[in-house]
Amino acid sequence: MKTMFRLVFCGLLLAGWGLAGLSLHVVRTPTAIGLIPKSRLGVVDTYVDTRHWKMADVADHPLVVKRVLDSGQADLLQHVTGEQGKDLEGRLADALKHPQHYATTMQASKNDADSNLFSTAQASIEHWWDQR
Repeated sequence: MKTMFRLVFCGLLLAGWGLAGLSLHVVRTPTAIGLIPKSRLGVVDTYVDTRHWKMADVADHPLVVKRVLDSGQADLLQHVTGEQGKDLEGRLADALKHPQHYATTMQASKNDADSNLFSTAQASIEHWWDQR
């Protein structure tokens, strides 16, 4: 009987932790860790590391950013824009409304990086071929 009680207790404890994990966004910033309630249960964006985010990343995680803004904890994402108060909230809301602007900017820099990588690879192959 004692073993059965322990088993049921551990099962309830694990189920509770699992439910808590499904209902919160854990937002990691360079200076703090924030717990933001999700709008619905799910495993998407349960843990979000924002320490190296740029504005394009804000557009890539609209559910998390919207919940951060709705919960009044926009200061968690201050390191992304460098702004404070209403300016910060406005900038984040703008990134959510116009994600294509930030995605296009990010895509252009990614294309430049891909081009540089291709040029480097091509030069390496040519050097190898000349050494043969």
